[in-house]
Amino acid sequence: MFCSKCGNSFPDGSRVCPSCGAAIEGAHSHPAPSNDIDYFERGKLIYPDCIVSKSGDNAPEYSVRQYNLAKLRTWYRFDKAEGRLQITNKRVLFRATGQSLYGKTVVENEFAIEEIGGLEIRKGTVFNKAFFIICLVAFIAMAVISVGSSVMNSLSRSMFGYGGSGDESINVFVVLLVLILIAVSITTVLSSKLRGLKVITAFAAWALSSKSPELMIASCLITVVAVCMFINRPNLVVIIKSKGAMTGIDIRRSSGTEHNEFTGFDEVLPWDDSEAAIRELGAIINDIKAVGILAVSKWQDEQSRARTPVNESNVTNV
Repeated sequence: MFCSKCGNSFPDGSRVCPSCGAAIEGAHSHPAPSNDIDYFERGKLIYPDCIVSKSGDNAPEYSVRQYNLAKLRTWYRFDKAEGRLQITNKRVLFRATGQSLYGKTVVENEFAIEEIGGLEIRKGTVFNKAFFIICLVAFIAMAVISVGSSVMNSLSRSMFGYGGSGDESINVFVVLLVLILIAVSITTVLSSKLRGLKVITAFAAWALSSKSPELMIASCLITVVAVCMFINRPNLVVIIKSKGAMTGIDIRRSSGTEHNEFTGFDEVLPWDDSEAAIRELGAIINDIKAVGILAVSKWQDEQSRARTPVNESNVTNV
């Protein structure tokens, strides 16, 4: 096949001409239908694999760098998605795809490079009301079951002359406390990679075989620490603003109100490349705005270079 712009040949399946960098007409036609749904789009570039180039502009678009930015979760709806941020020489793209009870979920935003006036990136923790309510309900249920066990033992002894000892109600309390510790530990480790809480799980397993009051006090203290870690969740905020201070891309957790849905997920957790994005994003945008395609050659990662290679003659002619 031959490029309609420069006349040079290119391999079948190419999306851009390797000689002049022009987008190849028809390269973004839809693939044949498949029964396999790619929920998370792993190993793909947002552009050109998932969306097409901007129309109305003859200049080629190159992928500069893509980050595995955030993992998005809404636990009570069983929604989960993986969010990636991509920079091209023309725009900044955010796309989060994943799976819900109703099928594939997609969140997508884009903003033109020349319109960007500033950005704000924050990585920290945030209090999660939903997880606090879960822990509160679990403790109330634990207290009710423990007290109920003690009352039933007392009634059994007074009415029928037999029944469990007071130690049995203590054992019920310890077992329930251990179950809460295990649930908190496993959930927190899986969702936010707080590996230190594995120690709590090991302690909880050991506590099952002990009856000492000192152990119960230690269990309560460790549970409080675990719950505090559990309800204060890792959080990432990325806001890209226009020159007029208007928000162009807003990546943050939903506030729970109709007017502030943002990504629509209750949690936006930092992912593998969050730190790299914090370090590099502002510098890449400024370089692209200042020197154009020269910045593409400077910052382009291996995956982008393989998929949308920059024509060296275009760089030298700038």
